[in-house]
Amino acid sequence: MSEPQAESILKEFTLQSDLCSEESLFHIDSEANWFYQGSPLPKKFARLFYSILNVESGEHYLITPVEKVKVDVIHEPIKIVDYELLADGCVQLTTNLETKYVVDSFNVFYVTDSKITCTIDRGLMASLNRACYYRYIEEYILA
Repeated sequence: MSEPQAESILKEFTLQSDLCSEESLFHIDSEANWFYQGSPLPKKFARLFYSILNVESGEHYLITPVEKVKVDVIHEPIKIVDYELLADGCVQLTTNLETKYVVDSFNVFYVTDSKITCTIDRGLMASLNRACYYRYIEEYILA
């Protein structure tokens, strides 16, 4: 089976997964800290669960081929803690979960008075942490 077919079959299974509970077992606070049933989740587990976090109709879910778990997210589920402009004009983002993403350019960022966000993966939004927010303002807005 070719890779694209396997991926589409897996996506079909995950979209058909049943919701396990209407209650959110996971909570992500405004600083993108993860909690499971009120207890802080170690970063390595948050990173693992983030890999299966998806957005459907504005709601966040952990989705596997056999189940779907609702996640309560206050703002964005991940924070950008550093960024670097690459030679090709792309921007490498480092997150609070120590993951890295590359976006096309700084044009993908949405700037408001209170935060700067971008979409990084699977429709998930990330926001700049406070230090990156002020750095971005200084380097790209006020410059």
